[in-house]
Amino acid sequence: MDNEYFWVNAIFVVILLTIYLTIIKRINRQKIHLYIYTAVWALLVFGNQIIGKPYTLDIQTLIVVYSAWLTFLIGAIGIYLYYTPEKMNEEKTVLYSAKRLQFSLVVLILLSLIANYYFYQTSFTKLQGVNNLAYLRTSAAREVLTESNMFYNLFGRSYTIYIPMAFLLYYKQKLSTFLLAFILIVAFLTSASAFTRAPILYVLVCIIVSVVLSGKQIRLNKTTIAIAASFLGLLYYLTNEINTQLSQVKIKNADKVLVDTFFVYIWGGIRAYQTILEGTYRDFESKLYDSSFYSFDFLHYFLKRFGLIDKYPNLIREYMPGDILPTNVYTYLDCFTLDFGIIGALVGSLIIGMITTYFAVQAQYKRTITMVSIYCFCCMGLAIIFMNNEFIRNTVFLMLIPLAFVEFLARLNMDTNPDADTISVA
Repeated sequence: MDNEYFWVNAIFVVILLTIYLTIIKRINRQKIHLYIYTAVWALLVFGNQIIGKPYTLDIQTLIVVYSAWLTFLIGAIGIYLYYTPEKMNEEKTVLYSAKRLQFSLVVLILLSLIANYYFYQTSFTKLQGVNNLAYLRTSAAREVLTESNMFYNLFGRSYTIYIPMAFLLYYKQKLSTFLLAFILIVAFLTSASAFTRAPILYVLVCIIVSVVLSGKQIRLNKTTIAIAASFLGLLYYLTNEINTQLSQVKIKNADKVLVDTFFVYIWGGIRAYQTILEGTYRDFESKLYDSSFYSFDFLHYFLKRFGLIDKYPNLIREYMPGDILPTNVYTYLDCFTLDFGIIGALVGSLIIGMITTYFAVQAQYKRTITMVSIYCFCCMGLAIIFMNNEFIRNTVFLMLIPLAFVEFLARLNMDTNPDADTISVA
């Protein structure tokens, strides 16, 4: 068995290193998303083997997850080869009105604060017995608070849009350092309002992408260290509070519990994914679904809103069968595999590689608010592929509404003569 693992690892590592060193290294274009995917997926693929049981994958699963890595890269390389720098440089420069962009920024922040205010108000009126914010993480709470709350779905997480806007204005010297810092504080506070960790990571990803796309280097100064320390501290606090408040028993040996939780949180999903390949995963509500495809969640949302369907697969899966690991996440490959088998996993990974790279290229050469915001979403989606698949959700479609408002209000006609109020991006 050990010999099999050695050869599978050796063959795929050689293939992957060859691709990275001979092809990807020579692609002198935006690759934040590739770095994120590579770091996360490599952590999963190699980490489970280092940690050992019960996280170790069998040889068949290891081959599938390596193959998904390859198809993701193939999809990315295909887009890079198609959208050459020469082709992208032919795109026209986009002009924004600085004043209108500033106005749009203020409006989005206000709408976000209002949406989060009503989110809290709804949580304490509709969810009787909510004694601690940790319970906002439960599936029942999320369904009540967000499923029917269109206003919150549209504007509650507007930091995904106004952070790129703020950095664009800042680097064009249309926004002060104080106001930028204030906006980022507001973003962190609203991202933590739902008492979950992913939105906080989303804010950090938006900041990193916005800075990198600007061409500025991230310097390791006191401010950077303070932000990083605050981010890690908030994640630790939320992790500890969630575990404590959602536990029905008194926690003993809290340090060990935290380590075990971290291991399950990071590597539990890839081990749980193996149960789907083995055919032992069971969805107890499958017979009740009007549409049984897991991969089309974004479509199901709108079909339900129009009253065409009622029940469809929940993004929150059943817990892993047996008592090996207490997890209900199965990596980003789960929906594709449940619907179309191993081929679906590989093709799905290929498509995600193509989509994310398309927006990487567009964000680099166009740098419009829309393209940068969607690219931030892509990078965030790849940062949490160890948990679930954000790319099948309706998030981008809902983002398009406030993005359309910003672009309509702030973008100028190409025939406009540039002046001191004009911001050009390209």
